[in-house]
Amino acid sequence: MAGLYRTTAGGLAAKDVDTVTIQFELIHGDPLKMPLKLLSVVTSVHSPLQRQPTPLRHILWERVVTERAAMRPARKVFRPSVPKRGSIGRSERILGVSIDRTKHDFTVIEEGIVQAAELNLEEYRIILRAHRWPIEGIELVTIKDIRPYLEGRRRSMLQRRAALGL
Repeated sequence: MAGLYRTTAGGLAAKDVDTVTIQFELIHGDPLKMPLKLLSVVTSVHSPLQRQPTPLRHILWERVVTERAAMRPARKVFRPSVPKRGSIGRSERILGVSIDRTKHDFTVIEEGIVQAAELNLEEYRIILRAHRWPIEGIELVTIKDIRPYLEGRRRSMLQRRAALGL
């Protein structure tokens, strides 16, 4: 699937990101299939005024909370425990990921079956969000035809509407 998002600084996940960021996202996997198995590749152009690292630990926290919510029984007397944002993820590490056959060093943080990674280049950034999709060994390529991703988005939206009875 493909997605286009506009993020404005000030929210929980965006407080350390450029003032306004427009992100283009390519999603691999099926977000409606359980257990969830997804890889999102997000790209954005840097603002000329400000360039700060993305809060990877927050991205990771969101994925961990999503996983825990999906795993809990439908009827539970006690509320599920939500981990604190700062307590998620091991230490950051560097991982070489090939982009168009050239290795680049991504900063990676992970917790169990979820990973978040970032590469900041001069003009743009790439963020990887993986859920049961190990990023070790993946190779990224420049996509010139996004029609299959747009078709995937259209099909996913139709499935969601059908599931909701719309």
